Amino acid sequence: MSKRTLYAHFRTKDELVLAHLKDLASTGHTLEGVLVREEVPAKERILALFDPPPAGTDPVRGCPFTDAAVEFPDPQNAVHSYARERKLLMVRLVANLVAELGCRQPTVLAEQLVTLADGAASRAMVLGEADYGRHARAAAEILLDNADYDHLRRWLSSRGIRHRIARKGVEPSTRLGRRRWVVERTAYWLAGCRRLHRRYERKPEHFLAFVGIAALRICFRRLTS
Repeated sequence: MSKRTLYAHFRTKDELVLAHLKDLASTGHTLEGVLVREEVPAKERILALFDPPPAGTDPVRGCPFTDAAVEFPDPQNAVHSYARERKLLMVRLVANLVAELGCRQPTVLAEQLVTLADGAASRAMVLGEADYGRHARAAAEILLDNADYDHLRRWLSSRGIRHRIARKGVEPSTRLGRRRWVVERTAYWLAGCRRLHRRYERKPEHFLAFVGIAALRICFRRLTS
């Protein structure tokens, strides 16, 4: 297609790029496209942000919205504004998925995950490594696994267990010892069993069976001593 034909439909380069971005977004073939696939579990949708692009898509081009924002740096530009809207939408989609998982601060965690995804996409483009996202995926898994989830608090409350976490700069962790020592003592007792001190069992059900045996043994000794 010649430039003359293009400019017959689009008066400026801005209009052409904007139309391309909108068409790309409508196809779902973008970084955040996987986030709306309802047949995929929430956590897997988030981690899919870090999957490599389909084979045969060389060269690695990174996120088209980031590329467009760099090409049109003026925040008031229509292309830049649309790229910003897509990035904000990406945060909202991730925040909704994180909230679905039960996170207490979904927006904060969503910003962290999206920052990882955008950074991984940019580095993949610069380095020419399509699977560079594997590094960010490992960090994302740690963030998701260590997030503050409401369902864990409800699970503890249903069993009459009160959670208590030291507040940074307010409560030193040393003051929690009188409340935490029961758990630490129990873990120490279990670690004293050779079969549990080092993981010999491949199947988790076998390992849990030995944990039960160790608990029975510990309780028997305590009751008969």
